[in-house]
Amino acid sequence: MDRIFRIVDASLVTTVISGLLYVLGYDYYLYYYSYFGINLLVRDPEMAYIFKKGFDFSGYLLIIIFLTVVVYMALDHIFLFINTKINSITLKQGKSIALALSLCAFMFAVTSLLDYVQSCAENSAMILAKAKQSGQATIFLKDGKKLPGSFSFFFLNKSNIVLFNTGGPMGKKPKLTIVPSLNVSYIEVN
Repeated sequence: MDRIFRIVDASLVTTVISGLLYVLGYDYYLYYYSYFGINLLVRDPEMAYIFKKGFDFSGYLLIIIFLTVVVYMALDHIFLFINTKINSITLKQGKSIALALSLCAFMFAVTSLLDYVQSCAENSAMILAKAKQSGQATIFLKDGKKLPGSFSFFFLNKSNIVLFNTGGPMGKKPKLTIVPSLNVSYIEVN
């Protein structure tokens, strides 16, 4: 019976950790593309990309988990010590209080990590936006005409082609043009 509980505990821990890695990766891509004004439904990153980006922050997550365990153990020992000296709280109350306080510390640390992920995503998006300002792409439509304006290629998915409008001033948030891929004959990227 103990072995079954160990397996359940191991599966629960791996589920929680993989869920947190998914949240970190999803948070990164959400803020990365929202910088450009694109909903994730338009971009739709694959789950492999989300987990890969989540693993980029896994070191921070492991440190948070380790520190949470240390906080729990320290608080548990403190309450045990207090209980032996004063006899004011029971052993169960001490463990419950230690668990609640370590959970609060964990949530505060994960929230701080999510803020850091948002900051990294927005900085990466700004760097890409500045780099795309100098590139040029020519878009030929199905009717043989060129799409008027100056653009730089960003990405395409199953139904849309997303382009940076490079005609605006440098350093500002880029304006994007989304063209249905059915209307485009081909793209020439320099």
